[in-house]
Amino acid sequence: MFPELNTKRFMISWLLAAFLMMGLSLFWHGVILNDIKNIPYDHRVFLALSLIAYLGIAAMLNFLASHFRHEDAGLFRFISIGAVLGFLMFLIVFILGFSYHAKGLHHAVIDLIWQMLEQGAGGFIVGISYRVYSRIDAIHEVE
Repeated sequence: MFPELNTKRFMISWLLAAFLMMGLSLFWHGVILNDIKNIPYDHRVFLALSLIAYLGIAAMLNFLASHFRHEDAGLFRFISIGAVLGFLMFLIVFILGFSYHAKGLHHAVIDLIWQMLEQGAGGFIVGISYRVYSRIDAIHEVE
């Protein structure tokens, strides 16, 4: 199904994207908004579940990126895939009613924009990884 998907390449871009997105999320909710303190359960549980969620999101990003990947595609394609995935994740969270902070349209719009930026950054990392590996493959073909 994904013939160009190499396990080592997948693992590196998967982990880099997951940790970047989780780091951005923790920065956003822990430092900028400082609303992570409003979580009503143990923060260790939250961090463990967040890690699992971001590993899943990064895996989806990798599979989507490898499926829609073209040699002439720019990084914008990967960022767009991430942003669309961020939009879908926002819709799921919004429909289920999960939030760190007070409800309202203003908060929802800001959350949507941040989610799309966060997953877009993950898509950027996946795109950079694929570009680096395609250049490494080109170098090995010349040799």
